[in-house]
Amino acid sequence: MSTGDWLVEVIARSDLAYLLWQIGPIDEASAATGEALPLMRRAKKYYVEEWAYLFWRRGQVDIATQLLGASDADRIRADVSLEENERRLIAEARAALEAQLPPQAFTRGLAAGAVLGEGELVALISEALSQPRANLDERRASRRRQAATGSLRHTK
Repeated sequence: MSTGDWLVEVIARSDLAYLLWQIGPIDEASAATGEALPLMRRAKKYYVEEWAYLFWRRGQVDIATQLLGASDADRIRADVSLEENERRLIAEARAALEAQLPPQAFTRGLAAGAVLGEGELVALISEALSQPRANLDERRASRRRQAATGSLRHTK
């Protein structure tokens, strides 16, 4: 169903995806947000914080970290603060990403995201959506191996 108003459709689909990833399978949320990307492109409104959160939940930590860097840079450039929901999403994703990645990889990812242009941002999101989500069991096993060898980064 189309309202003819791209921004309204972007917001509605974004809200639907948010609801889905809060209560249901992440694959359904991925499909809903994938449908919204062309609308976001036309409206020039990308909801980067929600994408960062989604890709973190999908196990695509490198992509999520770059999007977190893009979000940080956007807020600095525009001198705006996030709404409560976006602050919560970013805080949760940031803490998890910092725990999952070595410090240099986290810093490099943030820096790479901070310099993304609009076209690069859209390409990154589109490419990441086309990839299968990371296997959560594989990630947990990797973290257990890292912990056993002492290479897992510990956080406070």
